[in-house]
Amino acid sequence: MYGEVTRQGDGSLRLVCQGKVITALLAGGALLFTAGGVAGAALGLAPVAFIGPVVMIAALGGLALGRRRRHGVFTVDPAAGSFVRARSRDGAPVEEVKLSEVGGLRSVRDLTDGMNLGPAYWLVVDVGGRPYRVAKGKRDELAPVIAALRAAGIGEASG
Repeated sequence: MYGEVTRQGDGSLRLVCQGKVITALLAGGALLFTAGGVAGAALGLAPVAFIGPVVMIAALGGLALGRRRRHGVFTVDPAAGSFVRARSRDGAPVEEVKLSEVGGLRSVRDLTDGMNLGPAYWLVVDVGGRPYRVAKGKRDELAPVIAALRAAGIGEASG
């Protein structure tokens, strides 16, 4: 399984699914296109030559930011009735909602995963219309995580 799921001493669940590798590759690609644009400017290329790099910088940067917003460190605390998303870097809370406001839990097949033998799935928790990827793995690897999240009060997503 990709990510880390641990039960804390107070009964809360801590889920770490940072997605840093792919996000770093996307950001690195944006940097390469930026360097290419700077080199093109230094060589005196026509402004039209920068359209491609600018589009790629925007696309790769947008994908990287989108991934960063969907991943992170999450805490599900049934005693406090809360779902907390924290920054990966320092653990500072970014968002906290009541468990009753969590839209549900679903698994989504990852068609882009080439690192696993067999199908891989993202375990997604929907909060206020925002999907957060809390774990990734094969169905049998995710089964205990799903059971723990359901026991904590997060049910199936509706619709």
